[in-house]
Amino acid sequence: MFTNYDASKFDPKDFEVPPPGKYKARIEEAIDTYSKAGNSMIKVKISLDEHPARVHHYLVDNEYIQQNLDRFLDCFSIRPGDFDLANWEGKQGEVIIKIEEFNGSEYPRVAHFVLKKKQGAASASAGTPRTYSDADENARFEEDFPLDFSDISDPNEDVPFPGEFAF
Repeated sequence: MFTNYDASKFDPKDFEVPPPGKYKARIEEAIDTYSKAGNSMIKVKISLDEHPARVHHYLVDNEYIQQNLDRFLDCFSIRPGDFDLANWEGKQGEVIIKIEEFNGSEYPRVAHFVLKKKQGAASASAGTPRTYSDADENARFEEDFPLDFSDISDPNEDVPFPGEFAF
């Protein structure tokens, strides 16, 4: 029974949630399947550099597929129109990981695929704290940017917005 199971390879670190941040990533597997709603979908298993967790990402054929697939293909240097999923395996890129909560548990999610021309500043290690210089300038989520209010003496002080006009 279970001839493919090796108890000596059990590693509880495989279940740890990676901290949010930018990671070098590698496509481990891509499978053509269908969503619960019946839409055509590609399920992609992604490994993160220097972290044992794997992240699953779903490319679903819906109204957002053009921008989602364009960004994904650019990130991993996959030729547009190449849907031979075996060619995708082993491709490397960079992703921004966000942590989401569902039913009381935390799950990593790819929040952003970094375009190839902007890659190169991924964290050296999953345990390395992120600094502002690591933040992607095009990140879509507020939590992608660390906030530092240490230079504000009075938290109630009005701080002008850049480009604010006086009337």
